[in-house]
Amino acid sequence: MEGSAPRPLLPEAQDKACRILRTARETALRAPPLPPQIPGRTFLFRIMLWLAFAPSALAASPLAAGYPTRAISLAVPFTADDQASPLADLIQSALETASGRQLTLLRLPGRGGGYALRAIMGQPPDGHFLALFSLPSLLTQALPANSLYSLNNITPVAVFAHVPTALWVKEDSSLSDLKDLVSLARSLEVSGPDAPRLPASEARPEDAPLPASGSGSYSDAHIASLLLARAAGIRISYLPFLSTAKAAEAVSKGDAAIFLGPALPSPPLPGLRPLAVASENRLPLLPHTPTFRELGLEVISGQDFGLAMPAGADPGVISLIAAFLARLPENTGSALQNLGYTPVLLPPSELSAILARKKEELNVFLQDYDLFSDR
Repeated sequence: MEGSAPRPLLPEAQDKACRILRTARETALRAPPLPPQIPGRTFLFRIMLWLAFAPSALAASPLAAGYPTRAISLAVPFTADDQASPLADLIQSALETASGRQLTLLRLPGRGGGYALRAIMGQPPDGHFLALFSLPSLLTQALPANSLYSLNNITPVAVFAHVPTALWVKEDSSLSDLKDLVSLARSLEVSGPDAPRLPASEARPEDAPLPASGSGSYSDAHIASLLLARAAGIRISYLPFLSTAKAAEAVSKGDAAIFLGPALPSPPLPGLRPLAVASENRLPLLPHTPTFRELGLEVISGQDFGLAMPAGADPGVISLIAAFLARLPENTGSALQNLGYTPVLLPPSELSAILARKKEELNVFLQDYDLFSDR
């Protein structure tokens, strides 16, 4: 638990944890950076292919040979009531079991994960200070001039889970589908770039666009609002909040008409229902919710979660943590999928090139909307 004392393990559990960590460490020391992605390669096959090779460089890593030597701190960008908070709890439990060491969660919400990433900057790059990040926020939050961190000061290790964005409304909302939503948005439209942005409870049809709430600026929710507005030909006023819980509460209180947040099987607050998901296909845990694409709108958005270390991280420790993440679905059973996340694998060897490409794409996309003019 957050801030609690180390939890003692029974001798049997200690032996099991040591065996798990020893196996993971030996595997990581033998393993090279993951090879470039082969089209059509399955998640499991990619793990097996990576674990099949052995480089001498990682075998020479003194830090990895003894990792971890003490308690681990994990900075997470969620409040305890955030919709994605159970993901951090899962990482905490799994890594404590694997290492036999305490893992303390440092809950640092705000600025799209910026406070969590800033917390590890300047810390020893030995794997005992980690941060949970999400894409695209990792990249978009680094773009403004007053960003809390620089990508040069952190080392993204690997991406391990994905969740699409969903559009949520109140259970008793008169909006039964996207067609109703588009009709409402067009009834609220006014021309000109300086249209006022008021809460729905105060807005009049002639002076406010459709208000949508989400967690953070330049986040997956923010991007989804821009994609939806462009695809449907409507105006949406995006209202950023500190957490998904606060953003969902804005809909419950009538301060926003829609909430854009993770497409997880449990709503962020009771009394909300999903209208559409921004994924390519319907989700197994939300089988009755259509995709935007099914409804004729090209809106694909979501979050990819990963772990980061301070810059200058030891390659052997990076590989060890990446191996732990690769085996997370196996080591936690179906817990990750039951939470609503899809296991993915973007390892260190692929991640840097992908991040560079995505950063440029997002920079062009967001600059088109002049979103950084006031920051």
